[in-house]
Amino acid sequence: IFEGASLGAAKRSIAIEVSIQPLEKTLTDEDFEALAKRIVENVNKQTGGVLRT
Repeated sequence: IFEGASLGAAKRSIAIEVSIQPLEKTLTDEDFEALAKRIVENVNKQTGGVLRT
């Protein structure tokens, strides 16, 4: 967890690692992008966290 003035008041930066190992098929780029989007949306919904760009 990182806290600092560069993030803004009362904000923290954390890293989350997600391993994806599909059992049924190889993911296409589109499959992966859709899955990544769902993960980011769920983190935002459950914690209020946002992806830094």
